[in-house]
Amino acid sequence: MKIDWKLYNYPYKQAFEEVPVQLEYLFTTSDSIEDVELFLYSDLAANIKHQYRIYNVIYPVMECIDDYLAKNLNTKYKMVILYFLEYIFSEHIRDTANLLVTPIRYSLASKAIETFDQEEYLAYLEFKKLYFKHFSDNFQKENIGSIAYYDSIFGKPLQVLPKLLGLIDEEVVNQGFVHDILIGIGYLKYKSQIDITYKDIRLPSITDGFIDTSLGFLGKQCDENILLSLIQNNKETSISWANGYSSVLSACSYFIANSDKSIKRKIEVLSNILEGYTALRDSYNPEFEIDFPPHKYLLEDITSIVYKDFLGKGEIVSVNQLNPVQMFLYDALNEYKTHTYSMLYAGLIPKGIKKEKINDIYDIHSYLE
Repeated sequence: MKIDWKLYNYPYKQAFEEVPVQLEYLFTTSDSIEDVELFLYSDLAANIKHQYRIYNVIYPVMECIDDYLAKNLNTKYKMVILYFLEYIFSEHIRDTANLLVTPIRYSLASKAIETFDQEEYLAYLEFKKLYFKHFSDNFQKENIGSIAYYDSIFGKPLQVLPKLLGLIDEEVVNQGFVHDILIGIGYLKYKSQIDITYKDIRLPSITDGFIDTSLGFLGKQCDENILLSLIQNNKETSISWANGYSSVLSACSYFIANSDKSIKRKIEVLSNILEGYTALRDSYNPEFEIDFPPHKYLLEDITSIVYKDFLGKGEIVSVNQLNPVQMFLYDALNEYKTHTYSMLYAGLIPKGIKKEKINDIYDIHSYLE
């Protein structure tokens, strides 16, 4: 493809010379998947994205990837390329989904990305088109879980739902993908208020201990003891949602399953989740530092659910605007000496902090420690 790379913006001056060479390597290499993955995140990504900003060179990069995939639809690097593009657009994906995808460090009362950066948002829409063109309907069976995940986030609910329901069969279950599919259906129900329950699903026999978590997203009353155990003792699963953290998935499922219950019941559920959070936080001993380990990820998603009506509005929220459940969680987290980026995104200021100082805090989860 003939592209004048000098016409685009980059994080670094020399990048306009490096990107076409890097793409040539990607499209001609026979290196291992691991080596290509390392190259994408360490080399190519640095010439496309810096911190949270995506430069417009992403447009010709995706154009080249589109052309490559059209000619090499079953390349062994296909899913690696998809995961790489997910990383590039991680902020947009979180902005769209609000939960069960990697959290980001929002500033106080920030607006949804699509409202202030149209160029980046249009690039994100091009990524979604690329996904449905090359990935959604052309995948290997071992990638069914990932496809259910991306379809649910990127697709229109009424179009995606029949596909997800059709994927639930004995073959899928035997490969362990049923949880990705069920959570995808539950996610669509939560985000779009689709009228579907677990009773509407032709569910094969499943005996593993994680089924309560998956069905909780569909509003099923779950075994509380199982969910609390999974919240307190995080296990990394092969599930695509929430980085595979059982603690995050179970906490969200537990609350969503009770979201139509009384105020008293929802506060009780939040209290139980916070007890699980405490156990999870106190037992966390990282081998290396990451932005959102399980206990922080859990709070990001729970607060995103509880304060969803305020997310991305770009306005400071007074505590007087909070309902009893929201007020309970706000006060409880202050007692836990923590806050979340999702709460900042909702416009909620931590107690005792001036709003002018918020964005100077390195880690809002530990602002009171």
